[in-house]
Amino acid sequence: MVSRKLTWSLLLVALLFSVPGFAVAARGQEVAPEVTRDQARSRGCSQATLEGTYGGFMQGTGLSSFGVGLLTPPYPLAFVGLDTFDGHGNVSTKVAASFDGLIFPWGTTATGTYNVSPDCMVSLEAKSSGSPTAHFAGTITGEGMSQEVHLVHTDPYWVTSGTLRKIPPRGCSQKTLDGTYAVFGQGTYTGVPAPTPGFPPPPVPAAHVGILTADGAGHFSGEGVEHLDSMAAPATYTATYTVSRDCRVSITISGFTGLVMHETGTITGWGESQEFHTIITDPGWVFVDTAKRQ
Repeated sequence: MVSRKLTWSLLLVALLFSVPGFAVAARGQEVAPEVTRDQARSRGCSQATLEGTYGGFMQGTGLSSFGVGLLTPPYPLAFVGLDTFDGHGNVSTKVAASFDGLIFPWGTTATGTYNVSPDCMVSLEAKSSGSPTAHFAGTITGEGMSQEVHLVHTDPYWVTSGTLRKIPPRGCSQKTLDGTYAVFGQGTYTGVPAPTPGFPPPPVPAAHVGILTADGAGHFSGEGVEHLDSMAAPATYTATYTVSRDCRVSITISGFTGLVMHETGTITGWGESQEFHTIITDPGWVFVDTAKRQ
């Protein structure tokens, strides 16, 4: 029963990631001339503004247990997702999530519809099989490579916000992440479904900042500062990663909090604007990381 209801609540999460977008050009592609802000404002936005696939994240607070005893409101939650918009008002989504430290891997999908007003406001409603319709509101900012979409969930059971950006137009591979990134993240160790031996009693706030260098062949190395509970300390770490064609990334990290940790997320942008957003997928963690190319 718990598993069924948790799955039902996760299906709602998949509805989070519908938002507007923009076309970006890969290295070697012909790039359309940038429009000025005044030109973009005069043209306004439309359904077509959203055409393409976008990656991003959302995080916030859950206010409903959905009848599941392990979810005691209020609790932290975080999601990463991929959304594909057809430019005509239809969207499909897939997502990975953490509910209070209960981890759900990639695989959940949802479909829905969206509307974009001329002043670049977005409204969305979408659903998965067996779940009620969920609703979101958002705004489109910037143009070209700097364009972003910012969202909030507008139903009463979650208070979440997040950002979406377009994925690289030619897809991704290990080489896509070749380079150096500034990384920062924040979240909570919840101890759900069971506390980790040796950790402080949950909930424990956590944050970190640092530098990662990827070799383009599946390996990271880095250093930074880890802050867990009331203690902050320098740390070094190594990691391996894999990248899917649709720009999802999976990372295994050694050295973070002295444990082997796992993350998953999406790669967005291109060239100097490239970044990736991930969540920790080890049980008991609700943590979002952002890495921006230096």
